[in-house]
Order: sequence, then structure tokens, then C-alpha cells
Amino acid sequence: MSLCLLPDEIIKPAWTAEDERFVAQFDETVRKTIKEFNLIAPGDKLVIAASGGKDSTVLLHLFNKLGIPFEAVTVDTAIGCYTKQNLINLRAFCAERNIKLHELAFREAFGMSVCYMRDALKEKNVKVHSCTICGVPRRYLINRLERDLGATKIVTGHNLDDEAQAVMMNIIKHRPEQNARLGPSSTKKEGLIPRIKPLYFVREKDIERYSRLHGFVVHYGKCPCVQGSLRTDLRSFFESYEKTVPGVRENVIDFFLSQLPNLKQKYQNRAKLSACASCGEPSTAGTCTTCKLFLQLKGASEA
Repeated sequence: MSLCLLPDEIIKPAWTAEDERFVAQFDETVRKTIKEFNLIAPGDKLVIAASGGKDSTVLLHLFNKLGIPFEAVTVDTAIGCYTKQNLINLRAFCAERNIKLHELAFREAFGMSVCYMRDALKEKNVKVHSCTICGVPRRYLINRLERDLGATKIVTGHNLDDEAQAVMMNIIKHRPEQNARLGPSSTKKEGLIPRIKPLYFVREKDIERYSRLHGFVVHYGKCPCVQGSLRTDLRSFFESYEKTVPGVRENVIDFFLSQLPNLKQKYQNRAKLSACASCGEPSTAGTCTTCKLFLQLKGASEA
């Protein structure tokens, strides 16, 4: 499949009885997650963080299907044809379903693209992973916009695979305070919009199957900026162990959730939020991670 996904490359298959059961069970898993973990409260203003990928597109569809009021926001990180086509697909998807979509762009907000930032840092031997260069400023922009919109919760497309990988990454790197922030929902903090993950117990492969069954026009390949990392290694680890230990992801998450209350009690109040000295956004340090990233970038460009 080409990097720039064209609509005529998507074929919606005829459903079998087994497909019908799969979709019904998928929908029920999401409904159960929302109810069991009280992800949505009366009066919530929900905004879905959408990328045009399969996870967030399935999330948009499900909330629309379940009659849950929401809006959507996307950030164009300007990764060439990849994000350009994702944005085209997302706009069309939202327009067809009358979903209000708010758009932000890296170039407008920061004056540069993710790829430029990555290359400038790499050229000066500043070691920052591509996913950090993209993800940290993107979350920064989304939180700021959603706060301005009066959103009470950010809805993300994180799935079972994402969470299992994140838990293991934090264990390997001995970051229990980071694991205390995980789970189906985050705790409200001053200036930071809480996040909820309705797809928390759904496997990535099942999200792809669900998306393909519905014929959603999305790109199913990986981001072209993805490079070797601990997360990609853990993805391979889970895929390998699933063959000999079926349900290994579920086992990790079940154990993690049994420990999460203790982690929250121990670490949640340790990191006090204050205003970033550079931009005024909430931060656990004097300077927020996004501003630190751009300070590194400035140092790289001036070196």
C-alpha cells in the first residue's frame, strides 16, 4: 500500500455472522469500559484527539454510534504526504458525520515541522527520539486548545497494546511515578485536562479489523518517522510471547490495574504543578518539557 492512502484502495467487505458478533462484542467492550471506570460524567464536554489513523477514527465512529456528544481536534505535524493524507481523510470522515473538527498545525504554532526539528537536533547530536519530538508538543497544543474550548476531558485512542507497552517501558526504566499516571483515565490537575481511554481493553489488531470491516479510509501502515526504540522492541516482545503465553498483554494490564491504586496513593501528589517559566503552561518542573525541547532546538541551531 502506498504511503498516501487513496480512497479507492479501501474496500468494505461483506460481513459474515462471525463479523457481526465481533463488532457487537467490540462495541460492548467499549461501553463496559466507559461504564465500569466512570469515564464520562453528566455535563462533560468531550473532545476526541484525532489523527486520521485507525484508533482515533474508530473512536470517532463509536462515540457517534453511541450518541455521545463530542467534538474533535487534530494537530498537523507536517510529516509530508503521510499527515497530509491523514488530514484529508479525517476532514472527510468528520464532514460526512457532521462532527465538529478543530485543526492545529505545528508550522503555525512553532514555525517548523516535526521532520525539521528531528533533523536539526540529529545534526547537532542532540539525542531526542522522534516520537518525543512529535508527541510532547502535540499533547501541549491539544491540552491548551481543549482548555480554551472548555473541554472537561480529552478522549484518546490508546489501546491495550499501547498501555501494556507503556507499563513495561516504565518498569524497565524504573519510572513508577509515570505508571501512576496511566490507567483508563487520568486524575484532574490544575491546568491539565483529564484524559480518558475508552479503547483501553481492545487490542490493536482488533481495532484494525473493526476499521477494515467498516471500510474506514485510513492509513494502516506505521508512521514514517518511527525508528528503533524500546517501545518497538516491546511491541515485538508481546507479539512473540503471545504465541506461547496467550493473553500476555491482558495479564500485564490486569496486574498493573491491581497495583494502580497503590501507585497513585504513593506518587500522584509528589509531582506538584506550577507554571512553566517560559510559556506559563502547567509543568512539574520550572520549564515544561515542550519548552525544554525548543531550548535544545535553539541550542542546536546556534551551535
